[in-house]
Amino acid sequence: MYLAVIIYLGCQTFRVSDIVVNTILTIYIIIGTMLEEKKPVLEFGDTYVKYQQEVPMLIPFSKIKVK
Repeated sequence: MYLAVIIYLGCQTFRVSDIVVNTILTIYIIIGTMLEEKKPVLEFGDTYVKYQQEVPMLIPFSKIKVK
């Protein structure tokens, strides 16, 4: 969902004000996502850490494992 918002922000008009606002919003989303990922670690511990290692934070399918 966060990646979709970032892509949407990148597809907006290219006025200087839009670029500045979209860049700030993108940084906000990335930092917010990183902070949000800390809460489940405190609640679920090692189980969530294992989940984080298997599932990417922002880019789906970036950790594909080929057997």
